Amino acid sequence: MIRNLSILDSEGQSLVTSHFGECHSLGDNPTLIGGLISALHKMGQNLSGKGVDEINFGEIYFVILTERDLLFAIAADDEEVEENKVRLAQIADQFLVRYGSTLWSCNDDGSAVFQDFVPHLLDMGLVVNSCGDYPDCEGCPKSVRTLPIEQVIHQSKDM
Repeated sequence: MIRNLSILDSEGQSLVTSHFGECHSLGDNPTLIGGLISALHKMGQNLSGKGVDEINFGEIYFVILTERDLLFAIAADDEEVEENKVRLAQIADQFLVRYGSTLWSCNDDGSAVFQDFVPHLLDMGLVVNSCGDYPDCEGCPKSVRTLPIEQVIHQSKDM
């Protein structure tokens, strides 16, 4: 299941950051999440000449896609890597079709322009809210599967 979605501009600034269920959130700091994704991708470019397109952190993996100077990334916790790559490409296509003409004319707080994108994805069924069965994930058996962004950063330093 897709847990998180991030869309970043070429400078690593977050245009869209969303999570789909409280216990499925990597954290509440979009700058930190965007910085991690951007850094991983740039590290891949420096090492191999191409960016990183997939990375695993325990039970969570990131799928990353670059389109028209934008970085699209999802974090997921299922075994459907190929399906999620296709889904991320569909998300990127939807974003570019929906906002392609306004992307480079946004002001400094351009992320407000994109606030209706996640509801659009939910309506299309490209992403789903994880459950909603437990308020704040208290007592949810899936809540032990969280991987806070601080832990992800710590694990990446050990690589």
